[in-house]
Amino acid sequence: MAECHPVGFQWVMEAKARGAKVIHIDPRFTRTSAVADQHVPIRVGSDIAFLGGVVNHILSNDLDFREYVVAYTNAANIVGEDFVDTEDLDGLFSGYDPDTASYDRTTWGFEGATGAEGSSDQHDLVEGDQGGGHFDARGVQRDPTLQDPRCVFQVLKRHYARYTPEVVQQVCGVPPEQFLAVCEAVTANSGRERTTAWVYSVGWTHHSTGVQYIRGSAIIQLLLAQGATKIIGCGRGGAVHSGQKDMDQFRSWIAEHTNGSNLVGSLKEVLVGADVFIGVSAPNLLTGEDIATMAEDAIVFALANPVSEVDPVEASKHAAVVATGRSDYPNQINNVLVFPGFFRGLLDAGVSDITNDMLIAAAQAIADKVLPEQLNASYIVPSVFDVTVAPAVAAAVLAKATARQ
Repeated sequence: MAECHPVGFQWVMEAKARGAKVIHIDPRFTRTSAVADQHVPIRVGSDIAFLGGVVNHILSNDLDFREYVVAYTNAANIVGEDFVDTEDLDGLFSGYDPDTASYDRTTWGFEGATGAEGSSDQHDLVEGDQGGGHFDARGVQRDPTLQDPRCVFQVLKRHYARYTPEVVQQVCGVPPEQFLAVCEAVTANSGRERTTAWVYSVGWTHHSTGVQYIRGSAIIQLLLAQGATKIIGCGRGGAVHSGQKDMDQFRSWIAEHTNGSNLVGSLKEVLVGADVFIGVSAPNLLTGEDIATMAEDAIVFALANPVSEVDPVEASKHAAVVATGRSDYPNQINNVLVFPGFFRGLLDAGVSDITNDMLIAAAQAIADKVLPEQLNASYIVPSVFDVTVAPAVAAAVLAKATARQ
């Protein structure tokens, strides 16, 4: 966080100065680790097992905020008898359809709920007359004691019981004593008066390929709006093209609006001869040799964070311009250049709809902050600390919004 979100990290340091304990859980030792009270090395991609262990520790030791859990979550709701959890179905929940690779959630409903799936929304409790039991306003059966084996709380407790400290060590590589120290610090600081703050913006938001496709689609949309015509979107399976099987709505949109020649091939194969590469996906997908296959004076935006799609040093040997999301390399592409000014402009204009022309105007305002005599391969965007950027972006967005009214 210290490296990728330097502006926000100042408040972490402010909290630490006031006595907060900072724990950094990350495979790498970074600038954040250097100022943290505790660094917990963890294997790449094993976050879910670690978090599962924390959940298991909380539930197994009755460390949850019980009053809140009962009153403001669905923990007391009784799950229907037809629901079957993963431990009984070889890793799958009930309702899985292998032909469509999706779930029919009919069996996931609550006991007594109206509708096929029920609802997880919380409602005021009312006393039922069916044997003196507890029911909410929709007739969902509840157990405020959280002891019924089919209540959500107990289902959750059984599901996470597998994530013992030993399993966390096996999956994540974190010793049990270090893991338990984190659990104790988290739970000791959580209750009615305050709670532990989890900062996940750098890592967890990158876990879903859906998020990556959304980002990619947004970039493609703006490129098309500015006149780009030869764009090829790529996913794990290479070039996204019409006729692919099992495409979700995002990949279908990409296939419809790009790759007019319907090229098929891996990322490395379709990169040959390309003028520009924009990556918002995963680390170490390419090598310097792959960048060398691109067109002369190629431009590379390797924006996966904190490890780029290609090593910036290797890429710069073959590309004319290289940009990353990192602060320790030239041309840091950081959303802090956009958001403050953009939302200021929306507020000033009194509008809520975001249009392509607003986005393009914001991008142009950022680019214009680098004067022609300053522009060079290592300086194509202004610094995140340039205080003149936000007002310029706000003015550009306001002008476009006002022109549309």
